[in-house]
Amino acid sequence: MIIELLLSLLPGLFIVLIFFKKEDFLTKCLIFILSNIMIMTLLGLVLGFNELTYKITGGLTKKNLIRGYFFVNLVLLMVYFMKSNLRKQFFPSVNGRSTLRKNKKRNSSKKRSTN
Repeated sequence: MIIELLLSLLPGLFIVLIFFKKEDFLTKCLIFILSNIMIMTLLGLVLGFNELTYKITGGLTKKNLIRGYFFVNLVLLMVYFMKSNLRKQFFPSVNGRSTLRKNKKRNSSKKRSTN
């Protein structure tokens, strides 16, 4: 029971961590709750929307819901880690500023000097 509850709440947390880092706390809480409701609704529609999807997926059962939440959590967790690791790997920050801006300025000054 507790595991299913945690699995159903994690997608909202991952969505907030991925897309809404700079929002205030109240906005993050609202997005967390609404995204969980949205994912629950979409998962219910995918599993048992009509006769055909019911035959393909087996309908809204506890086992299918756990599988669906596990898959959604896995995808969002991979996106979160890829986003955080790729940003740190390719654009390391120096004194709180991204080195991407410095590299763009250097490249543009090199192009001007060669012309």
